[in-house]
Amino acid sequence: MSNLETVAAWIKARVARDPPLASEPELGALLRVLAIWRSRTIAGALLRREGAKILSGPFAGMDYVGTATEGALAPRLLGSYESELHPAIARFAGQGFDCVVDVGCAEGYYAVGLARLMP
Repeated sequence: MSNLETVAAWIKARVARDPPLASEPELGALLRVLAIWRSRTIAGALLRREGAKILSGPFAGMDYVGTATEGALAPRLLGSYESELHPAIARFAGQGFDCVVDVGCAEGYYAVGLARLMP
Protein backbone atom coordinates (compact mmCIF):
# COMPACT_ATOMS: atom_id res chain seq x y z
CA MET A 1 0.00 0.00 0.00
CA SER A 2 1.42 3.40 -0.97
CA ASN A 3 1.81 6.28 1.46
CA LEU A 4 -1.14 8.05 -0.18
CA GLU A 5 -3.33 4.94 0.10
CA THR A 6 -2.38 4.52 3.76
CA VAL A 7 -3.29 8.14 4.54
CA ALA A 8 -6.54 7.88 2.56
CA ALA A 9 -7.53 4.70 4.42
CA TRP A 10 -6.73 6.31 7.78
CA ILE A 11 -8.84 9.39 6.95
CA LYS A 12 -11.78 7.25 5.75
CA ALA A 13 -11.67 5.20 8.96
CA ARG A 14 -11.61 8.36 11.10
CA VAL A 15 -14.53 9.93 9.23
CA ALA A 16 -16.55 6.69 9.40
CA ARG A 17 -16.01 6.52 13.16
CA ASP A 18 -16.79 10.20 13.82
CA PRO A 19 -18.44 11.75 10.73
CA PRO A 20 -18.43 15.39 11.85
CA LEU A 21 -14.86 15.24 13.23
CA ALA A 22 -16.18 17.92 15.54
CA SER A 23 -13.71 17.58 18.37
CA GLU A 24 -10.59 19.69 18.31
CA PRO A 25 -8.24 16.77 19.15
CA GLU A 26 -9.67 14.64 16.31
CA LEU A 27 -9.37 17.45 13.79
CA GLY A 28 -5.87 18.26 15.04
CA ALA A 29 -4.80 14.63 14.60
CA LEU A 30 -6.21 14.57 11.07
CA LEU A 31 -4.42 17.79 10.13
CA ARG A 32 -1.11 16.51 11.58
CA VAL A 33 -1.33 13.36 9.46
CA LEU A 34 -2.06 15.42 6.34
CA ALA A 35 0.83 17.80 7.08
CA ILE A 36 3.26 14.89 7.50
CA TRP A 37 2.00 13.31 4.28
CA ARG A 38 2.43 16.59 2.39
CA SER A 39 5.91 17.11 3.81
CA ARG A 40 7.01 13.59 2.82
CA THR A 41 5.47 13.97 -0.63
CA ILE A 42 7.44 17.18 -1.26
CA ALA A 43 10.66 15.64 0.08
CA GLY A 44 10.12 12.55 -2.09
CA ALA A 45 9.71 14.71 -5.19
CA LEU A 46 12.91 16.61 -4.35
CA LEU A 47 14.84 13.38 -3.78
CA ARG A 48 13.67 11.93 -7.11
CA ARG A 49 14.54 15.11 -9.00
CA GLU A 50 17.77 16.26 -7.30
CA GLY A 51 18.97 13.36 -5.15
CA ALA A 52 20.01 13.61 -1.50
CA LYS A 53 22.12 16.74 -1.87
CA ILE A 54 21.79 20.16 -0.23
CA LEU A 55 20.93 22.59 -3.05
CA SER A 56 21.75 26.00 -1.54
CA GLY A 57 22.69 27.79 1.65
CA PRO A 58 25.91 27.45 3.62
CA PHE A 59 26.06 23.67 3.13
CA ALA A 60 25.25 23.64 -0.62
CA GLY A 61 26.59 20.56 -2.36
CA MET A 62 26.73 18.45 0.80
CA ASP A 63 25.56 14.85 0.40
CA TYR A 64 22.69 14.20 2.77
CA VAL A 65 20.32 11.43 3.85
CA GLY A 66 17.05 10.41 2.23
CA THR A 67 15.00 10.54 5.45
CA ALA A 68 14.78 12.89 8.42
CA THR A 69 14.68 11.57 11.97
CA GLU A 70 13.15 14.82 13.17
CA GLY A 71 11.32 17.58 11.33
CA ALA A 72 10.89 18.14 7.62
CA LEU A 73 13.51 16.98 5.11
CA ALA A 74 12.60 19.37 2.26
CA PRO A 75 13.90 22.59 3.90
CA ARG A 76 17.26 20.91 4.52
CA LEU A 77 17.50 19.63 0.94
CA LEU A 78 16.55 23.05 -0.41
CA GLY A 79 19.10 24.75 1.85
CA SER A 80 16.50 26.96 3.53
CA TYR A 81 16.51 25.09 6.87
CA GLU A 82 16.92 27.62 9.71
CA SER A 83 17.87 30.26 7.12
CA GLU A 84 17.94 32.95 9.81
CA LEU A 85 21.16 31.28 11.03
CA HIS A 86 22.96 31.37 7.66
CA PRO A 87 24.78 34.69 8.28
CA ALA A 88 25.85 33.52 11.76
CA ILE A 89 27.09 30.21 10.32
CA ALA A 90 29.20 32.08 7.76
CA ARG A 91 30.70 34.28 10.49
CA PHE A 92 31.31 31.29 12.76
CA ALA A 93 32.98 29.29 9.98
CA GLY A 94 35.32 32.21 9.31
CA GLN A 95 36.63 32.28 12.89
CA GLY A 96 39.31 29.65 12.26
CA PHE A 97 38.49 27.39 15.20
CA ASP A 98 40.58 24.22 15.50
CA CYS A 99 37.73 22.22 16.97
CA VAL A 100 33.94 22.42 16.89
CA VAL A 101 31.74 20.30 19.15
CA ASP A 102 28.21 19.72 17.88
CA VAL A 103 25.85 18.31 20.51
CA GLY A 104 23.01 17.64 18.08
CA CYS A 105 21.47 14.21 17.80
CA ALA A 106 19.89 13.77 14.38
CA GLU A 107 21.37 13.24 10.90
CA GLY A 108 24.45 15.44 11.30
CA TYR A 109 23.27 18.40 9.21
CA TYR A 110 25.30 20.92 11.21
CA ALA A 111 28.14 18.56 12.20
CA VAL A 112 28.92 17.54 8.62
CA GLY A 113 28.07 20.95 7.17
CA LEU A 114 30.46 22.75 9.53
CA ALA A 115 33.14 20.11 8.98
CA ARG A 116 32.93 20.86 5.25
CA LEU A 117 33.13 24.62 5.85
CA MET A 118 35.96 24.35 8.38
CA PRO A 119 38.25 21.51 7.20
